[in-house]
Amino acid sequence: MANKKFKKQFFLFGGEICGIAENYGVANAIERAKLDSIQFQVYCWDEKSTPIELLGRVNGWEDFVSITEEQYNEFEAI
Repeated sequence: MANKKFKKQFFLFGGEICGIAENYGVANAIERAKLDSIQFQVYCWDEKSTPIELLGRVNGWEDFVSITEEQYNEFEAI
């Protein structure tokens, strides 16, 4: 049986920022995060991550959105 290569997944957490991303697009959410003090967190799920780590990160943020690696890097730079 061949092993599948693990694909990293990137997440944006936060009720307000995810609402902006869902309604106006992630690019607009990035710009709003730069201009306003909107609280958010990003997370990269990789082959070293555990489910407990992912659940710990999302806990309390109210919402999440899947984002690309490029978008993840833009949020990380804020």
